[in-house]
Amino acid sequence: MTSLKDLLQRSDFVSINCDLNPTSHHLINAETLGWMQPHAVLINTARGPVVDEKALVATLQSGAIGGAALDVFEAEPLPLDSPLQSMNNVMLAAHNSNSSPAAWERVHWNTIRNLLEGLGLDASPLSAFQSSAQA
Repeated sequence: MTSLKDLLQRSDFVSINCDLNPTSHHLINAETLGWMQPHAVLINTARGPVVDEKALVATLQSGAIGGAALDVFEAEPLPLDSPLQSMNNVMLAAHNSNSSPAAWERVHWNTIRNLLEGLGLDASPLSAFQSSAQA
């Protein structure tokens, strides 16, 4: 198995996709950010506190990594005075990267399907009503 250090040292893009628990809190911190390549981009769509935001700001300001794309923050909503708000090497989303009409349509169809199946009913007729994007 690859170590976190080896993974961060070799990756151009690092996408955080884990839950927040005692072992993942500040998993990405000053030390681990220091292992990343100078052109690497950190992407966090998981939970804000997985990344030590102060360490990330310092790392980005120093140019030690290429940038960050963040959909979650340690404090939500992200404070207006956060340095992340004005950095050229940061892309921000308001914890809604998954929000699109197609995504919500999938959520609705899956909810209906799960309800029908949970009631022991046949959900297969739903496929006739779903859009081609859902099929």
